[in-house]
Amino acid sequence: MEYSGDGAFTDQPTLFAFDRASRFEGASVVQTNSRVSINTGAFVLTYDSDGRPFNPDNLKVRIYRGKQTSTWTPGLPDPLNLGGTLRTLDGCTGPRDLGMGLISRSGWAVVDDSGTPVLTNDWVQSRPNKLETDWYLFVYGSDYQAALKSLAAISGPAPLPRKNLLGIWYSRYWPYTSRTIGKSCGSIPIMVSRSTTS
Repeated sequence: MEYSGDGAFTDQPTLFAFDRASRFEGASVVQTNSRVSINTGAFVLTYDSDGRPFNPDNLKVRIYRGKQTSTWTPGLPDPLNLGGTLRTLDGCTGPRDLGMGLISRSGWAVVDDSGTPVLTNDWVQSRPNKLETDWYLFVYGSDYQAALKSLAAISGPAPLPRKNLLGIWYSRYWPYTSRTIGKSCGSIPIMVSRSTTS
């Protein structure tokens, strides 16, 4: 979902959305005057173009979860979200807020890609229009594997490193152990492996 007051949108890949051309071809799209409705079978998105940024009055998503239905609107809190990830453990001296992640017991999650850098000719640069809204709404019910599959479709697959490249993991700042990491940053497991190959 994108909104820009001046009608200028960023179509370049971003650090999150590498494949912006990824599409679900089974959706039904109906547009009448200023209203557009998108029905995927799992949800129905309705947007009324009123010249204002996304808000609960002009954007609604009706989510079907078996016989249950719920409605998502912009700004809706998600207390059932299971949290995100930390980019680094360097400088971590206590509990950290993991922010919102992709997996939620609510059956949906929003990823805000607004203002993030874009990729141009295999390089990173600032987004040209930092005022635009660029959201991704993942609707998956309790099928968490579907959420990860959708993420891979947009962000690209995550390749596994070769075993001989793991070597010994270390930090140049201070040593991490299973004993100290549990006290400093919650219960985040750190795996240490020793390579037997040269």
